[in-house]
Amino acid sequence: DQQVAVKIHTDAGITGHGSYEDRPDIAPSEIEPLIDTNPFDHLHNDYNLAIGMALYDVMGKYLEVPAYKLMGRKVRDAAPVAAWTRPCAPDVFAAEVA
Repeated sequence: DQQVAVKIHTDAGITGHGSYEDRPDIAPSEIEPLIDTNPFDHLHNDYNLAIGMALYDVMGKYLEVPAYKLMGRKVRDAAPVAAWTRPCAPDVFAAEVA
């Protein structure tokens, strides 16, 4: 699986983050309509999911509310998370990412 991470920076100094799996490419034509516009003007558009998530993150931060409040009601208090990695010494991992 591939994943794309998106950061949207606003002129108000707010940064929104979004991500999505299985579609790593974002075309410039998907970004151009966002430049010099208000994130609230893009509600309910059919953008790449990572872009949409980043826009909701910007709007939530601007309004000082969790992004889910802009989308609907709270569904759960926590989400289970798990991770696995192969057994390896920390210095070996560090060398791989250096």
